[in-house]
Amino acid sequence: MRTWLMLLGAAVVGLAIGGLRTYIEMRQGAELFMPAEYAVLASKRADDARRVEPGKLPKAEVVGSAEYNFGSMDRDATQQHTFQLKNVGQAPLVVEKGPTTCKCTVGALPKGVLEPGETVDISVEWTGKTTLAQVDFVQAVQIKTNDPDQPFVEFIIRGYVTDSVRVLPSELAVGTISADDTVHTTFRLFAFRSEHLEILESSWENQETAECFELTWEPIPEAEVKEEKGATVGLLGKVAIKPGLPLGPINQTITLKVRADEDNDVRIPIGGRKLSDIRLASSPRFDANRNVVSLGVVPRDKTARAVLQMYVTGPYRHETHFSVVEVDPASHLSVTVSEPKELNQGKSLQYTVTIEAAGSAGPVNRLGSEKAPRGRVVLETTHPQTKRVPIDIRFAVE
Repeated sequence: MRTWLMLLGAAVVGLAIGGLRTYIEMRQGAELFMPAEYAVLASKRADDARRVEPGKLPKAEVVGSAEYNFGSMDRDATQQHTFQLKNVGQAPLVVEKGPTTCKCTVGALPKGVLEPGETVDISVEWTGKTTLAQVDFVQAVQIKTNDPDQPFVEFIIRGYVTDSVRVLPSELAVGTISADDTVHTTFRLFAFRSEHLEILESSWENQETAECFELTWEPIPEAEVKEEKGATVGLLGKVAIKPGLPLGPINQTITLKVRADEDNDVRIPIGGRKLSDIRLASSPRFDANRNVVSLGVVPRDKTARAVLQMYVTGPYRHETHFSVVEVDPASHLSVTVSEPKELNQGKSLQYTVTIEAAGSAGPVNRLGSEKAPRGRVVLETTHPQTKRVPIDIRFAVE
């Protein structure tokens, strides 16, 4: 019996020794096949663990402020600021870069581990980018730490972005306007680095409709200028849109040459749509919102056709007549306007406008680009408010 117990004890001891040897070999094998960077990290953490005494922990503390207000800066300019982080704990503090916003970057950290009492500089660089209508700038960067109470330390960059001059709003949207109404809209022009603001030149980009627009100026009161952060002086632009615009989308842009602390070129698009007693209805080939006929790519042996329905209402419907005054390119495009058809007991007149592109005229590209502008058809009318009906044509011939 005693012999049997001794044999059993020896077996248990052998199993324990064998298990311990297997565990050691597995650990050695794991370290053998572990990626180098993981092995370094594991070794470093083991070293840190041996250096931390029970009850002693790292603690991150910002030296000074975790927020920096740069005041104002020029749009798209770059600035830099250095924050400081200190280990006020009793064990090594591990620090590394964390997430940042897209307008901020963190420079290389001089140290990755801070001994108790040590400080690290954290250099942050940012670019002053905001939307044109927004000036306030707030961005954040984070630093990761092994402080159990503060795994992330956040630093804030704030201030506001300025321009030499700024237009508010940057685009004028007048919506839908009727043929016989005069519509008024305004915009404000501010200077930010000069007490002087002068309009050197002003013009209308689309000269065909320039006579339907009028621009006047008046100074913005000082109290209102102060409401725009950083602004020093301002002018109020007053735009009048008079009757006479062609039917369809309003295609106009104000162009300005402005002098403040430097000369600036400013563009202010005007968007909207002109409605009148004359209306073109949308169809599969015609987008009435953009006033564009799309004929696509026309084979050499084919002809592409778009049929548009045009309606005339109002007191001048029977006195309104149409004639084709422009076709571009005339070599490829043709247009016809039918006789009117009375609808709704004569309260509305319907015309059919047929536009064709001939592939037999040879290769051409008028799909719409700087080098390949759209084709164009213009109808002249005898209507007292709507003098012209322009229609853009997108097409090409292979």
